[in-house]
Amino acid sequence: IDHDVYRGTFSIDRQPLRIVSQQPSGLILGGVESIDVRFVAPIDSTSFTASDVRVLGATPVVVMDVTQLSLTDYRVHFQRITSEGTYELQVGPEVKDPAGIFMDQNGNNVPGEPEDRFSGSFTVGGVGPQVDSVFIDAFQGESEFVTTVFS
Repeated sequence: IDHDVYRGTFSIDRQPLRIVSQQPSGLILGGVESIDVRFVAPIDSTSFTASDVRVLGATPVVVMDVTQLSLTDYRVHFQRITSEGTYELQVGPEVKDPAGIFMDQNGNNVPGEPEDRFSGSFTVGGVGPQVDSVFIDAFQGESEFVTTVFS
């Protein structure tokens, strides 16, 4: 019998990679052009890009980029939404942690499935008219005209 050998077992209590919050959420007054998401743990920041995000709603929304705010917080930038309605934010599931393990939003220990995509919602409301363009028609003399086009 070898008395210098230790035998034992251990387990690693690892939380599945998932998004735990989005800000803002609920009713957003006046329009929005970014949403912040928080992961439960640090991620591989190179695995989270605009192609991992979809914003679905009343009008098509172009996602422009993703900016890292901290080890767990990221800001998703998209084309400003000024159309009232409810929108769905989808992220993943191919975002990875530093060990290369994909998101497991549903927590079933099978990462990277379509069901592991984060889905959150927000509603844009109280949007008044927005200025789309301004044209200044200057004339010699006392009169100048400004044409303003609203949405």
